Amino acid sequence: MNAFRALLLSALLLPALAAADQRFYVWTYQPVVEAEDELEMEYYLTQRVPDRDDASLDRWQHQFELEYGLGKGWDVGLYQVFEDRGGSFRYTGWKARTRWKFLNRALGGVLYLEYQGNRNRDAAEAKLIFGRDHGGINWALNYTAEYAFSPSNEWEQAVQAGASLPLGRNLRAGAEAFAVFEEDEEAFYAGPSLAFGGHDFWIALNYAWGLNGGAEDNRARMIVGINLN
Repeated sequence: MNAFRALLLSALLLPALAAADQRFYVWTYQPVVEAEDELEMEYYLTQRVPDRDDASLDRWQHQFELEYGLGKGWDVGLYQVFEDRGGSFRYTGWKARTRWKFLNRALGGVLYLEYQGNRNRDAAEAKLIFGRDHGGINWALNYTAEYAFSPSNEWEQAVQAGASLPLGRNLRAGAEAFAVFEEDEEAFYAGPSLAFGGHDFWIALNYAWGLNGGAEDNRARMIVGINLN
């Protein structure tokens, strides 16, 4: 928790950058894709806290993504994933994904497809992404379906939603809520979000509390985006 407070403070103290499209949320995607020939690196830091009374159960995940815009509403991305758990830092796998913008008006639909090749789990994921801006207020809504091939065949579904409004030229505040539905349990989370930055550099953060008995006590995530063009 102290690490996320420090990251939040750092984001607020960064110099202002030119406004442009960026991630406003960390669990919820907006219906945008990388512009043609744009190359961006993103770093994801995720904290999962199953039990606040037992810090040994905390998990820290690090994801490094390179994404590239192919044009005509289509981009691709490749992730490398690492995990720090119980003082052990290790490589856990890779992910490859693509996004295609199939709807430019109204809800601005994007189709997201991903394959995960992890050390102990292989899975495929599909996501429908919708959202829009209205009077400065942004909202986004996702539906996610994931099928794990190994070690066992399992389905997982999720719904993510976010809304935010501008507090300044390069600063937005809002909230996110998401629900995860597995075969024998469900988990609900919600919490505040903050986004700062612009085209060349941006940060998005969220701290979410578990809302039911099937949820972890809390989850937190920070995403940093850097334009490499």
